[in-house]
Order: sequence, then structure tokens, then C-alpha cells
Amino acid sequence: MTFAYLRITGEDMEPEDITLRLRLEPDTVQKKGQEIAARHGWLGEGEYQSDCWQFSIESEESESVAALTDRFLDLLLPRAEHLRELAEQFAAELYISVYPESRQESFLFGVQTSRKLADIGLPLYFCTTYLGE
Repeated sequence: MTFAYLRITGEDMEPEDITLRLRLEPDTVQKKGQEIAARHGWLGEGEYQSDCWQFSIESEESESVAALTDRFLDLLLPRAEHLRELAEQFAAELYISVYPESRQESFLFGVQTSRKLADIGLPLYFCTTYLGE
């Protein structure tokens, strides 16, 4: 299981405005001070330090990390200008979250993927999530 997600965080965000600008329905919207809930096997604790708007997609069966990333970037590329504008006001970041059971020990991003990332202009983070026993 692998997820790709776009997370936008900041102060005094209006989630509805972000949804309208990007024409994407978020999976998660949190307000500053709201309690952190468990998600995708991760046990949250504490409260959110800022407002958060998040959109994600999950890998399809047998889909590689590289293929999921390309599919995600293809979805975001038409929205690149709006994403860059939002990044001027808020923290806007892309994440690829890989769970060990996906058995993807390595992956390669080709030139096209690198170009898409550059065109979108947001930082990309990778994380491996280990689920508790």
C-alpha cells in the first residue's frame, strides 16, 4: 500500500476556497487546535498546530511507487499555477508514503517525472510508515 498526497497547511485558511481553486475534494480538513485522529494505521496524539487541507490517492494493486507518483503528478499538473500561488500563502507539499508491505525496495523516477515535479514546483517528501503489531 502506497499513498501520494498533497498537503496544504497554514493559518486562517479557508478550506472551501482551496477546494474551489484546485477543483479537488480533500480527504481531510483540520482546523488549528483540533485533536489529531488516527489515520492509515498511524496513531495520532495532540492537536493540530495549524489549519490543514489534504488530498490523497492510493496505489492500485501492483502499481509501482513510480507509476503512482506519475499518476498523481498528472492529476496535479493542470493545477500547477494554482498550487504555486497557494504555496506563496501557505505551506504546500507533496508526499509519497510507502508502507513496507508494498515490497518496493527501490524505484526510479525518469526524466518525465522530474519535469512534472519541476513544473508543479512543490517540494516532494518520501516517508516509510510502519504499522504497529
